[in-house]
Amino acid sequence: MIETLQGRMQEIASADTSGHGQGISFSLMAVTEDRIGTLEEAVALAMSEEKPCDHLEAELQQLRAEREKGRHENVRRRHNYMPAIIELLKGLSEKGKLQGIVDATVKRAQERAEANKA
Repeated sequence: MIETLQGRMQEIASADTSGHGQGISFSLMAVTEDRIGTLEEAVALAMSEEKPCDHLEAELQQLRAEREKGRHENVRRRHNYMPAIIELLKGLSEKGKLQGIVDATVKRAQERAEANKA
């Protein structure tokens, strides 16, 4: 199966005559069973057979923690921070501190640009 896919991808890529030199690229993703479900079944089986399964339970807990962390990261990524940023900038401007921050940032950017030229 893998060899067939690789061969077909190579055929398509070599047949690309677009002339842009970029060719065709592929991304493959495997569809597999959920690892949490698989581990839960393995733990249940080990417990029913009265076998030690501490390592399976630890792996299951670690995987659940990783999933929860991923959920929190996705919430953060999808959140719209623009209203908070705008209010922060307005507050800094009202207190007369925004221009000093902008000036300092511009100065640092210029220093970095000069350092990169050297």
